Amino acid sequence: MRTDLPARAAILLAALALLVVVAVAGVSVGTRAIAPAEIWRAFADYAGSDDHLIIRDVRVPRTILGILVGAALGASGALIQTLTRNPLAEPGILGVTAGAGFAINLGGALGLAGSQSAQLMLAFAGSVLAVLLVYSVGRTSPLRLVLAGVALSSVLAGLSLGMRLMLPDVFDRFRFWSVGALAGREQMSHTIPLLAIGIALLSTWSAEDERAVREAMAAAGVTELAERGVEELSGGQRQRVWVAMVLAQETPYLLLDEPTTFLDITHQYQLLKLFARLRDEGRTVIAVLHDINQACRFADHLVAMKAGRVVAEGAPADIVDAALIEEVFDLPCVVVPDPVTGTPMVVPTA
Repeated sequence: MRTDLPARAAILLAALALLVVVAVAGVSVGTRAIAPAEIWRAFADYAGSDDHLIIRDVRVPRTILGILVGAALGASGALIQTLTRNPLAEPGILGVTAGAGFAINLGGALGLAGSQSAQLMLAFAGSVLAVLLVYSVGRTSPLRLVLAGVALSSVLAGLSLGMRLMLPDVFDRFRFWSVGALAGREQMSHTIPLLAIGIALLSTWSAEDERAVREAMAAAGVTELAERGVEELSGGQRQRVWVAMVLAQETPYLLLDEPTTFLDITHQYQLLKLFARLRDEGRTVIAVLHDINQACRFADHLVAMKAGRVVAEGAPADIVDAALIEEVFDLPCVVVPDPVTGTPMVVPTA
């Protein structure tokens, strides 16, 4: 089922309206109930009363901070789900949470986590270092990325637990940090976190990014799918969307595992022609293919493998013959020139 843009806009507007209602309720309700009309007067006709002070100096700043925290969590979840191609993923799966917790524990043990600002910087540094380590190990595939994140999270969680068991002060500090609270945070300077958020937002998307994405979508033939959710796409359409995501990064190296899976023959050849063009433009394209005829037609260097060992490698015309195909695939055949390209073409005889 296709979700059109007006319906998404209506859902967004409804969600924003609900957020406003909840925010007003959050400011009104507390140990001291305050009427919504009084909230308005606290800003439009400030009188310096106790209610006005509570609203302006405590409850509204806490509400805004809570909204920002929620938005940050939602954005981080969406980014992780996109990166791992898993709709249930969350930042902890890449070691973000474990890295931040380990840094807080280590900082507490070394006496470096005495203030809120210090805890903020420690948690940020720990999460960034954990993500960089996970990415350096698992960047080749989403599955490897997730496995590296889970492994690192387990190691850091074990080390953190050991420090908390041996050092009661570290346990107390970590307990208050991990539970979290908005109380008192309205008095803390938000300059550093807001500056970091602003820089991230400004550097997240640019005109150059827009150009790269549009060109990648056009090259992969998925421009007409731009307004559809990934969950609504067929297997072949999803495959082309993943390819577009890779192309948008404009990386000089492409590592592709069976990129033509789920595609019909037309899209298979269109995609392989695109990869050949990228190769001719100077990029390095390494792909795993099981269609030997497609490999011979589009690749300039083949590596034939069986049971984890390299059987032969070289230009298709130099290595592909009937003996190689029978050794690798156990398929009796003859190898003839492709009538269109002249490259080797395998024709089974049995």
